[in-house]
Amino acid sequence: MAFLSEEMKAQLMKVVGVSKDEFNVLLEKHSPEISKCEENLVRSSPFDIQQILFKNIIETEGLNELNELKTIEDKVEWIYSRLMMDQDFRNIRNLLPERKEFKDSIKSKELKEKGNHEFQRKNYQEAIRFYNQSFISASSDKEIALSLANRSVVFFNLKEYSNCIQDCKAALLFGYPQELVYKVHERTARCCVQIGQTKEAKENILQAKLTLNKAKLSEERRETVEADLETLLKGLPAEAADHTLTNGAVKVEIKDDSHLKLLSRNKKFPNLSRSVDIKFNPEAGRHAVANSKIQPGEVILEEIPLTWTINPNQTLRTCIRCLKQTGKHMVPSKQRENLFYCSLVCYNRATESADLNLEKMQADDHRLVDLFCSANESSATTMLAFWAIRSQPLDFFVTNESALFEGISPEFGINTPEGWKLEGKEQIYKNLYNLVSHTDSLPEETLLDILITSTVLLRSLS
Repeated sequence: MAFLSEEMKAQLMKVVGVSKDEFNVLLEKHSPEISKCEENLVRSSPFDIQQILFKNIIETEGLNELNELKTIEDKVEWIYSRLMMDQDFRNIRNLLPERKEFKDSIKSKELKEKGNHEFQRKNYQEAIRFYNQSFISASSDKEIALSLANRSVVFFNLKEYSNCIQDCKAALLFGYPQELVYKVHERTARCCVQIGQTKEAKENILQAKLTLNKAKLSEERRETVEADLETLLKGLPAEAADHTLTNGAVKVEIKDDSHLKLLSRNKKFPNLSRSVDIKFNPEAGRHAVANSKIQPGEVILEEIPLTWTINPNQTLRTCIRCLKQTGKHMVPSKQRENLFYCSLVCYNRATESADLNLEKMQADDHRLVDLFCSANESSATTMLAFWAIRSQPLDFFVTNESALFEGISPEFGINTPEGWKLEGKEQIYKNLYNLVSHTDSLPEETLLDILITSTVLLRSLS
């Protein structure tokens, strides 16, 4: 059971009621039987085991009193008060898994050297693969920056100039060594020349000249670099002549090549096609119905998600922001070592988000996600709920409690005043609150699991 974390082992020992030595004896004695349940356990989150303990506390108290309560809020409050008697619940952060160390500086350097070797052999795609693996294993921002800068050279040789520029910017973002910074500015300038970004080319040439003072070069080599930069500068078109140095930023136009667009919009639900209506009946609940013929391939829904989550087994291959495959342009998160973006563009957009800035989440936020992290659907729902709450300040929920979060309406958005639209933060959260309207029909066991999970989330957020 080597895959079990120390937290999960501690929880199992508490469930069974044995010491660490007794637990190890049991493992050794029953290893054949235990190995059979490993597949089930590996799909579980650390919380799945802890939930057994919390459920035992609630069931010991007796479920009759809980079942007599009418509202979800009252049920959560009842469970909260009972669990507060448990030390683990009171000190909820003690349950959060410690961040695992997946980094290996030596391995990272070895992979970077393999990338260099493949680059020398002009096996460019292999070089990119090794550089990507290198910064995945990197234990410091500097190591990541070095691998990104090396990858930028590959893109330059492949004449993928925009990708090269993005990698140069990413290398600077991760703290490329000051004595080498002139290189990425020079490389950026040469790319800008190729794609017609004349002003940015001059700006980066001037930045290269400025940072050349920090380079550890022989006098002869320094003079050669200065001469190359001067030649590059003189070769620029006249339109760049009056451009002055600002902050070294490179402006590269980002084109949206998406062809998936709504042809027309629903008056009530602007993210929905006009060819679709939202209806309600007691049997099906709220549902979408076509009101006209929809052509094959026609887009009927276009919406920026309120929040999202990723299967923990897919974080290496999936961009945390746009959910596309990471691919050869991937950029690591600065906040979390096992999360990645498909490009620097996605990284920048994530950090500019007004609601959910993925790069400014606190360490405990990520640890809480780890607590519930597994590949099953209920785990994903829990994480979605957490991010939806975490993306807004507490004041938003307090201020809007009576207006947005009281009274479930199964027909929300159906019989509305003229001019009503599902848009704006308040309406979107009210819609989210009304998504689940069938809790009364849930089996008691399922409802109890949801209530305990909600209570743990509430305690963590408090």
